[in-house]
Amino acid sequence: MKKILFYATAVAMVLAMAMPVQAQTRKDKKAAKKAKWEMEQKHQREEAELRHQIHMDSIANAKKIADEKAAREDAERRAAERQAKRTRHSVSLPCKGTEYKANSEKLRAFASREGLDTDAAQQAAYISARKELTAMIEVSIQSMTTDYLNAKEKVKTKDQERKLEGLTLQSIERAINLATPVCEEYESYFDDEDNEVFVCYVVMEIDREAALKSLHQALSEGAGDVIQSDYERFKEEFDQHFSKEEDRKDAE
Repeated sequence: MKKILFYATAVAMVLAMAMPVQAQTRKDKKAAKKAKWEMEQKHQREEAELRHQIHMDSIANAKKIADEKAAREDAERRAAERQAKRTRHSVSLPCKGTEYKANSEKLRAFASREGLDTDAAQQAAYISARKELTAMIEVSIQSMTTDYLNAKEKVKTKDQERKLEGLTLQSIERAINLATPVCEEYESYFDDEDNEVFVCYVVMEIDREAALKSLHQALSEGAGDVIQSDYERFKEEFDQHFSKEEDRKDAE
Protein backbone atom coordinates (compact mmCIF):
# COMPACT_ATOMS: atom_id res chain seq x y z
CA MET A 1 0.00 0.00 0.00
CA LYS A 2 2.81 2.33 0.91
CA LYS A 3 4.52 1.46 -2.36
CA ILE A 4 1.41 2.25 -4.33
CA LEU A 5 1.08 5.55 -2.56
CA PHE A 6 4.73 6.33 -3.24
CA TYR A 7 4.42 5.60 -6.93
CA ALA A 8 1.25 7.67 -7.19
CA THR A 9 2.94 10.57 -5.50
CA ALA A 10 5.93 10.26 -7.82
CA VAL A 11 3.74 10.16 -10.91
CA ALA A 12 1.82 13.18 -9.69
CA MET A 13 5.04 15.03 -9.09
CA VAL A 14 6.31 14.14 -12.63
CA LEU A 15 3.04 15.23 -14.21
CA ALA A 16 3.11 18.44 -12.23
CA MET A 17 6.59 19.13 -13.48
CA ALA A 18 5.72 18.27 -17.13
CA MET A 19 2.59 20.45 -17.36
CA PRO A 20 4.45 23.83 -17.32
CA VAL A 21 6.82 22.53 -20.01
CA GLN A 22 3.92 21.47 -22.22
CA ALA A 23 2.20 24.81 -21.65
CA GLN A 24 5.38 26.67 -22.55
CA THR A 25 5.76 24.57 -25.67
CA ARG A 26 2.22 25.35 -26.78
CA LYS A 27 2.82 29.06 -26.10
CA ASP A 28 6.02 29.01 -28.11
CA LYS A 29 4.30 27.25 -31.00
CA LYS A 30 1.51 29.78 -30.91
CA ALA A 31 4.00 32.65 -30.87
CA ALA A 32 5.97 31.08 -33.69
CA LYS A 33 2.80 30.59 -35.69
CA LYS A 34 1.82 34.19 -35.09
CA ALA A 35 5.29 35.40 -36.03
CA LYS A 36 5.14 33.33 -39.22
CA TRP A 37 1.71 34.74 -40.06
CA GLU A 38 2.91 38.29 -39.44
CA MET A 39 5.96 37.66 -41.62
CA GLU A 40 3.76 36.29 -44.38
CA GLN A 41 1.50 39.33 -44.07
CA LYS A 42 4.52 41.63 -44.24
CA HIS A 43 5.80 39.86 -47.35
CA GLN A 44 2.37 40.09 -48.95
CA ARG A 45 2.19 43.81 -48.19
CA GLU A 46 5.67 44.36 -49.58
CA GLU A 47 4.81 42.40 -52.71
CA ALA A 48 1.58 44.38 -53.11
CA GLU A 49 3.45 47.66 -52.66
CA LEU A 50 6.10 46.54 -55.14
CA ARG A 51 3.45 45.54 -57.70
CA HIS A 52 1.72 48.89 -57.13
CA GLN A 53 4.99 50.80 -57.55
CA ILE A 54 5.80 48.87 -60.73
CA HIS A 55 2.31 49.65 -62.04
CA MET A 56 2.64 53.33 -61.18
CA ASP A 57 6.12 53.49 -62.72
CA SER A 58 4.76 51.84 -65.84
CA ILE A 59 1.97 54.42 -66.05
CA ALA A 60 4.41 57.28 -65.44
CA ASN A 61 6.81 55.93 -68.05
CA ALA A 62 4.00 55.49 -70.56
CA LYS A 63 2.84 59.06 -69.87
CA LYS A 64 6.40 60.34 -70.25
CA ILE A 65 6.77 58.56 -73.57
CA ALA A 66 3.40 59.89 -74.72
CA ASP A 67 4.30 63.43 -73.62
CA GLU A 68 7.66 63.27 -75.39
CA LYS A 69 6.00 62.00 -78.55
CA ALA A 70 3.39 64.76 -78.37
CA ALA A 71 6.15 67.35 -77.83
CA ARG A 72 8.08 66.05 -80.85
CA GLU A 73 4.96 66.07 -83.01
CA ASP A 74 4.12 69.59 -81.85
CA ALA A 75 7.65 70.77 -82.59
CA GLU A 76 7.51 69.18 -86.04
CA ARG A 77 4.12 70.76 -86.70
CA ARG A 78 5.38 74.19 -85.64
CA ALA A 79 8.49 73.78 -87.78
CA ALA A 80 6.33 72.85 -90.76
CA GLU A 81 4.08 75.86 -90.13
CA ARG A 82 7.09 78.17 -89.92
CA GLN A 83 8.48 76.74 -93.13
CA ALA A 84 5.12 77.19 -94.83
CA LYS A 85 4.96 80.78 -93.59
CA ARG A 86 8.47 81.47 -94.88
CA THR A 87 7.53 80.20 -98.31
CA ARG A 88 6.28 82.88 -100.65
CA HIS A 89 3.27 81.57 -102.47
CA SER A 90 3.05 84.10 -105.29
CA VAL A 91 2.82 82.25 -108.60
CA SER A 92 4.28 85.24 -110.43
CA LEU A 93 6.06 88.32 -109.16
CA PRO A 94 3.52 91.10 -108.44
CA CYS A 95 3.55 94.21 -110.63
CA LYS A 96 5.76 92.57 -113.26
CA GLY A 97 3.27 91.96 -116.08
CA THR A 98 3.63 93.47 -119.53
CA GLU A 99 0.91 95.95 -118.61
CA TYR A 100 3.39 97.59 -116.22
CA LYS A 101 6.15 98.15 -118.77
CA ALA A 102 6.83 101.61 -120.09
CA ASN A 103 4.78 102.54 -123.13
CA SER A 104 4.24 105.45 -125.48
CA GLU A 105 2.47 107.39 -122.74
CA LYS A 106 4.22 106.45 -119.49
CA LEU A 107 7.75 105.99 -118.18
CA ARG A 108 7.79 103.28 -115.50
CA ALA A 109 10.16 101.57 -113.08
CA PHE A 110 9.67 98.54 -110.81
CA ALA A 111 11.04 98.01 -107.29
CA SER A 112 10.45 95.74 -104.30
CA ARG A 113 11.65 96.24 -100.74
CA GLU A 114 11.15 94.60 -97.35
CA GLY A 115 10.28 96.01 -93.95
CA LEU A 116 9.04 94.95 -90.51
CA ASP A 117 5.72 96.68 -91.31
CA THR A 118 3.91 97.74 -94.46
CA ASP A 119 4.77 101.43 -94.05
CA ALA A 120 8.50 100.74 -93.87
CA ALA A 121 8.32 98.39 -96.85
CA GLN A 122 6.28 100.92 -98.85
CA GLN A 123 8.61 103.83 -98.14
CA ALA A 124 11.68 101.82 -99.12
CA ALA A 125 10.02 100.55 -102.31
CA TYR A 126 8.89 104.06 -103.33
CA ILE A 127 12.39 105.47 -102.88
CA SER A 128 13.94 102.57 -104.78
CA ALA A 129 11.49 102.84 -107.68
CA ARG A 130 12.08 106.59 -108.01
CA LYS A 131 15.84 106.04 -107.95
CA GLU A 132 15.49 103.33 -110.57
CA LEU A 133 13.40 105.61 -112.79
CA THR A 134 15.92 108.41 -112.34
CA ALA A 135 18.83 106.12 -113.20
CA MET A 136 17.15 104.75 -116.32
CA ILE A 137 16.35 108.25 -117.62
CA GLU A 138 19.84 109.47 -116.80
CA VAL A 139 21.49 106.52 -118.56
CA SER A 140 19.26 107.09 -121.58
CA ILE A 141 20.21 110.78 -121.74
CA GLN A 142 23.90 109.95 -121.42
CA SER A 143 23.65 107.38 -124.21
CA MET A 144 21.83 109.89 -126.39
CA THR A 145 24.41 112.62 -125.91
CA THR A 146 27.26 110.17 -126.54
CA ASP A 147 25.65 109.00 -129.79
CA TYR A 148 24.92 112.59 -130.82
CA LEU A 149 28.49 113.70 -130.25
CA ASN A 150 29.89 110.64 -132.00
CA ALA A 151 27.70 111.37 -134.99
CA LYS A 152 28.95 114.97 -135.00
CA GLU A 153 32.51 113.77 -134.38
CA LYS A 154 32.72 115.92 -131.28
CA VAL A 155 34.22 115.22 -127.88
CA LYS A 156 32.61 116.33 -124.62
CA THR A 157 34.75 118.50 -122.45
CA LYS A 158 34.82 118.09 -118.66
CA ASP A 159 32.86 121.32 -118.31
CA GLN A 160 30.23 120.07 -120.75
CA GLU A 161 29.95 116.76 -118.88
CA ARG A 162 29.46 118.47 -115.52
CA LYS A 163 27.01 120.98 -116.97
CA LEU A 164 25.01 118.28 -118.74
CA GLU A 165 24.97 116.07 -115.66
CA GLY A 166 23.69 118.92 -113.47
CA LEU A 167 21.00 119.91 -115.95
CA THR A 168 19.93 116.30 -116.44
CA LEU A 169 19.61 115.60 -112.72
CA GLN A 170 17.70 118.82 -112.08
CA SER A 171 15.22 118.23 -114.88
CA ILE A 172 14.80 114.55 -113.94
CA GLU A 173 14.23 115.44 -110.30
CA ARG A 174 11.40 117.80 -111.25
CA ALA A 175 9.80 115.06 -113.35
CA ILE A 176 10.31 112.33 -110.73
CA ASN A 177 8.52 114.41 -108.11
CA LEU A 178 5.38 113.88 -110.20
CA ALA A 179 5.77 110.08 -110.23
CA THR A 180 2.87 108.06 -108.85
CA PRO A 181 2.40 104.31 -108.20
CA VAL A 182 0.49 102.49 -110.93
CA CYS A 183 0.81 99.12 -109.15
CA GLU A 184 1.35 98.41 -105.48
CA GLU A 185 1.06 94.97 -103.87
CA TYR A 186 2.18 93.35 -100.63
CA GLU A 187 3.06 89.94 -99.30
CA SER A 188 4.66 88.69 -96.10
CA TYR A 189 6.72 85.79 -94.83
CA PHE A 190 8.37 84.71 -91.58
CA ASP A 191 12.15 84.78 -91.27
CA ASP A 192 14.31 82.29 -89.35
CA GLU A 193 13.60 84.12 -86.08
CA ASP A 194 9.82 83.99 -86.62
CA ASN A 195 9.61 87.72 -87.36
CA GLU A 196 6.98 88.63 -89.93
CA VAL A 197 8.58 90.48 -92.83
CA PHE A 198 6.50 92.52 -95.27
CA VAL A 199 7.38 93.02 -98.94
CA CYS A 200 6.10 95.92 -101.03
CA TYR A 201 6.12 95.64 -104.83
CA VAL A 202 5.57 98.89 -106.69
CA VAL A 203 5.71 100.35 -110.16
CA MET A 204 6.17 104.13 -110.30
CA GLU A 205 5.23 106.03 -113.44
CA ILE A 206 5.46 109.53 -114.84
CA ASP A 207 3.85 110.99 -117.91
CA ARG A 208 6.26 110.44 -120.79
CA GLU A 209 5.31 113.53 -122.82
CA ALA A 210 5.50 115.92 -119.87
CA ALA A 211 8.78 114.46 -118.66
CA LEU A 212 10.44 114.51 -122.09
CA LYS A 213 9.35 118.06 -122.87
CA SER A 214 10.72 119.23 -119.55
CA LEU A 215 13.97 117.35 -120.15
CA HIS A 216 14.35 118.59 -123.72
CA GLN A 217 13.65 122.20 -122.81
CA ALA A 218 16.14 122.21 -119.92
CA LEU A 219 18.84 120.40 -121.87
CA SER A 220 18.46 122.26 -125.16
CA GLU A 221 18.59 125.60 -123.36
CA GLY A 222 21.54 124.72 -121.19
CA ALA A 223 23.47 122.32 -123.41
CA GLY A 224 22.20 122.80 -126.93
CA ASP A 225 25.57 121.94 -128.40
CA VAL A 226 25.48 118.36 -127.07
CA ILE A 227 21.76 117.51 -127.35
CA GLN A 228 19.37 117.03 -130.23
CA SER A 229 17.61 120.37 -130.77
CA ASP A 230 14.58 118.91 -132.56
CA TYR A 231 12.10 117.67 -129.94
CA GLU A 232 10.54 114.88 -132.03
CA ARG A 233 13.99 113.55 -132.88
CA PHE A 234 14.99 113.88 -129.23
CA LYS A 235 11.88 111.97 -128.16
CA GLU A 236 12.48 109.20 -130.70
CA GLU A 237 16.09 108.74 -129.65
CA PHE A 238 15.17 108.81 -125.96
CA ASP A 239 12.53 106.10 -126.46
CA GLN A 240 15.05 103.85 -128.15
CA HIS A 241 17.62 104.19 -125.37
CA PHE A 242 15.04 103.93 -122.60
CA SER A 243 13.60 100.73 -124.09
CA LYS A 244 17.08 99.20 -124.25
CA GLU A 245 17.69 100.06 -120.60
CA GLU A 246 14.32 98.69 -119.56
CA ASP A 247 14.98 95.43 -121.45
CA ARG A 248 18.35 95.14 -119.76
CA LYS A 249 16.75 95.55 -116.32
CA ASP A 250 14.11 92.94 -117.10
CA ALA A 251 16.80 90.47 -118.14
CA GLU A 252 18.68 90.78 -114.83
